[in-house]
Amino acid sequence: MNRCLRLGAVLFFACACASARDSTAVCDLTVIVTGLKSDRGDVQIGLFNSAESFRGKSPKFMGAALPIADRRAEWRVGTIPFGEYAVKLFHDEDGDDTVDRNFIGMPTESIGFSNRAKIGLAGAPGFNKSKFLLNSPERTVVIELNQ
Repeated sequence: MNRCLRLGAVLFFACACASARDSTAVCDLTVIVTGLKSDRGDVQIGLFNSAESFRGKSPKFMGAALPIADRRAEWRVGTIPFGEYAVKLFHDEDGDDTVDRNFIGMPTESIGFSNRAKIGLAGAPGFNKSKFLLNSPERTVVIELNQ
């Protein structure tokens, strides 16, 4: 009986440690943006962890305005929990913090999405097409802007 209690306690402790380790799993994320038309303005970028936030129905997980050098921008996001994320961004050439659009509503400033998702006839891709999985200690995501 005593032996069973000890074995049970050891198993409980091992499971608790494994669970705690999994809940604190983190990734050091970097996002690199290429294909910028110029060094004018900045890159407005958002990191999203749900379809609702990606659609603007809830706040984004993180965001930044990135400086541009040599038609390239880099965001060292830092350490974030493992999970599914998506990125969307635009090259804010005129610095007004909004995506400029033409008379039919199409963006006139370059935009981009993670997972090589592209704008189609139905519009911008959703979270499911843009998402990627963070499940390693480091990850770099490269986004080539849609021109």
